[in-house]
Amino acid sequence: ALTILLTLTKGKRLSILYRQSFVLLLLMARLKERSNIMKLEPQILAYIESLYRKEALLLFRYANVLFENPSIAEEAVQETFIIACLNHQKLMSSPNPEGWIMNTHKNVCRNIHRVNNRYIKQLISLDEMTSAPAYTEDSYNFENTVSSFVTTEDFIILKKLILDGYSHKDLAEELGISIDACKKRFQRAKQRLKQNFHDD
Repeated sequence: ALTILLTLTKGKRLSILYRQSFVLLLLMARLKERSNIMKLEPQILAYIESLYRKEALLLFRYANVLFENPSIAEEAVQETFIIACLNHQKLMSSPNPEGWIMNTHKNVCRNIHRVNNRYIKQLISLDEMTSAPAYTEDSYNFENTVSSFVTTEDFIILKKLILDGYSHKDLAEELGISIDACKKRFQRAKQRLKQNFHDD
C-alpha cells in the first residue's frame, strides 16, 4: 500500500515521508516489462527490494526537490527500480549498487524533465486548439506536468480543451460564457503557463 505522510511545521519546509509496497511498484510496470520482471528469480527480486527499502526515500526526496511535485517524484522512483529489475545483472555486478541506482535515477529524472519540457513547449506554441500534441503512455501524465505551472482554474480549462477533447463551444456552454470569452480564457491560461514555465 502507498503511504504519504505530509507534515507541515510553521516556518519550516514541507517534510514528505515516502514508502511504497515493492510488489505494488512492480505491478505498475507496463505489461511487457511486468512479464519480464515476474520471471526473475526470487533471490534477485529480494536483492532489489532490499535496495528499494534502503534507497527509495532518498530518491524520492531528490526527485521531489527537482520537480516540486510528489506524484512525478513517485513516478521517477518507480521507473528507476523497474529499470533496475530489467538490468539486474549490471546492478548486481556493480561494486557500488547504491551509486548505480542513484545514477540511473538521475538519468530517469533528466528524461522526465526533457519530455515534460518538450510537451509544454508544444502546448505553448499552439495558436488555436484544433489538435494537441500526443502525450504518449511513455510520457508522464498531463495532470502532473501541467498542473505544476498553473492555477486550478487554468488547469481545468487547459485539460478540458486539450486532454478531454472539448471544443470551445462545448466548454463555453458548460461555463455559461460566450465562445469568444472561452477562447480568451484559454489564451490567458496558456500565457500564464508560458510565464510560469522555466526551461532549465
